Amino acid sequence: MLTEHLNHIAAYWRPKIADAIANGHFNVEAMGDVPVQPHSLLPPVDPPTPLRELAHVVPRGKTTILLLVHDMRDVKRIRRAILKSPFNYRPPLNYDNVREITVKLEGEPREERIRRIKDLYQLWYRDIRIARFKQERLIKTLRQDGDLLPDDYRKARAVHMRIQGITIQSIQVEEKAWRQAQRIDLDGPPQKKKKPAPIPVKEKKERKGNKRRNRQTSRG
Repeated sequence: MLTEHLNHIAAYWRPKIADAIANGHFNVEAMGDVPVQPHSLLPPVDPPTPLRELAHVVPRGKTTILLLVHDMRDVKRIRRAILKSPFNYRPPLNYDNVREITVKLEGEPREERIRRIKDLYQLWYRDIRIARFKQERLIKTLRQDGDLLPDDYRKARAVHMRIQGITIQSIQVEEKAWRQAQRIDLDGPPQKKKKPAPIPVKEKKERKGNKRRNRQTSRG
């Protein structure tokens, strides 16, 4: 059962990390995920709506996205949501077509993208540990109710710990490979150490002569 939960977690995080590595922060998927608050904040409050459900999200180059809003009444709250999102941008109004919102941002700095991808991996690890904790809480309840023998409880707990360890270790291998690729890309290929230039024969003889004279002087 824990394995099934971990598979669902992987199905959620793996595409997000792959998309972040391939496309960076500024992409259609990230923009479509921006939560838009409801019109009214009076109770009962409706949950936020993903932006993609309120507008078509159309890419226009690497740093421009066009939003085609379905309902003109949603334009104001969409603009407010983009400003409060990690994009931190206030889209200008298009007076020729109010339902069109153009989002133009600078490209994400490489260091920020690397840090953000590292954070995604950490969130993945967190969800794995939470899933294992919930499973342990379930089998602990079964043991307390007498539906699970103490030996079976200990075995199940050991299995859960082993599954968690194997899962996290396999993801860490992927993360390590990605980090190494980033290091190579940032620093360039490893440089070979240059051998010191050979000393000419004449210079060698002069050095030996100087050493011999220094020794004779010190003796005198």
